[in-house]
Amino acid sequence: MKFKFYNKNFGLMFRNIKNNAAVLKDYNNEYLHTFFVFYPIDIVFLDSKFKVIKIKRRVKPFTLKIMGEKKAKYVLEFRTGNTKNIKIGKKIKLR
Repeated sequence: MKFKFYNKNFGLMFRNIKNNAAVLKDYNNEYLHTFFVFYPIDIVFLDSKFKVIKIKRRVKPFTLKIMGEKKAKYVLEFRTGNTKNIKIGKKIKLR
């Protein structure tokens, strides 16, 4: 499945994205939140080689602290349901 990638500065905050869209963000071991994200999302944590190391599915809107993965360098944010084919250990190819 191909995904359209959005600007990473705000992630999914204030955005009403389509199902075939995602946001790629740098991750620096801080916690994430879903303030101003008005729908559930899936979060995929990637290492420096874009290999999936952790997946958090069905994260509710307005969640204050979402703990990540120390080894993660990047985060992909999707609308819930778009990560069913993504598995831990799989390498993500960005186009």
